[in-house]
Amino acid sequence: MALQRLKTLNRSTLALIIAGAVIATGLFSYTVGQLGRKPVEPVQSAPVNEPIAALGRLEPVSEVVSVSVSTTLNNDRVKQLFVKRGDRVQINQVIAILESYDRLQTALLEAQQQVKVAQSKLAQVRAGVKSGEIAAQQAEIARLQAQLQG
Repeated sequence: MALQRLKTLNRSTLALIIAGAVIATGLFSYTVGQLGRKPVEPVQSAPVNEPIAALGRLEPVSEVVSVSVSTTLNNDRVKQLFVKRGDRVQINQVIAILESYDRLQTALLEAQQQVKVAQSKLAQVRAGVKSGEIAAQQAEIARLQAQLQG
């Protein structure tokens, strides 16, 4: 009788272990299946026409793209923003203008003028070198002719 009871107890224990394993496997596969799904999108509220001031960064949805400025402009602020959330942007599209834009644009124009002045001076030097070389060659020819005659 005790042996019969022990066999029944072992079968019951084995059935409970198998049932627990089946339940654990089902829960595990359900959890793994939920990890791959996209979360439910929140409902968009109506836009509010209030100015927004915040520090942050632009971050695309699908891939990481570097949007950066010079290290000297780290404390610069956005003056105008040309894109809004969800807009698609193209390569080399202007997405914002910083407050330092006018100052930097003026510095750029001054630098371009300095380059033009330097290029014209370089052209003058090159032209001077060529005429100097021609004069030197003519003097050398005249000297060699004088040697031949003398």
